[in-house]
Amino acid sequence: MMSFVHVSTAVEWLFVCLSLIFIHECGRYWMGRYVGIPASRIRICMWAFPQHVALLGEEGWISPLSHRKFTEELRRHVPSRSKVVLFVGGGLVTGSLFIWVICPLLLFFHYPLWASKFFYLSVQIHIVYFILETSVACLLRRSVGDFSALWVISKKAYFWTLSIVLLCHGAIWFLLHPPKILPS
Repeated sequence: MMSFVHVSTAVEWLFVCLSLIFIHECGRYWMGRYVGIPASRIRICMWAFPQHVALLGEEGWISPLSHRKFTEELRRHVPSRSKVVLFVGGGLVTGSLFIWVICPLLLFFHYPLWASKFFYLSVQIHIVYFILETSVACLLRRSVGDFSALWVISKKAYFWTLSIVLLCHGAIWFLLHPPKILPS
């Protein structure tokens, strides 16, 4: 039988997970708006799986899973390659910056357990996403998500985005695990 503690812990992890996904999708949405996609042509689909930002095409809402249609619709609104890079990397960068901000705030207000939950779940999501996406992209020989799309569009943007993700998470790692200074 599950106790209240187990249920509340599961609910906390679910809250953290959905928060991280929502921030990621908001980053994509905000970048989409920034690069020129009209608000009436873009929306966040949080209750679909996988969660995503959809674009409105001639025949209705298009998920990124419909790769060709989604890319065509994106190019209609965002013809610039550099702006496509911003759109694709927007979720990864926003999510990483969120971790970089929320964890120190939670620590400052004496919620180290919540800071750890946000940090570790974010790291786990990025690692699993990166490994699965890279594997599937290699099998299909085409981009299937954020990391592989950035690789196809611009290797430089891929490395910059990956660097931001790693630097933000690395900084929080050292904040959560300060080095022990040896006595002299």
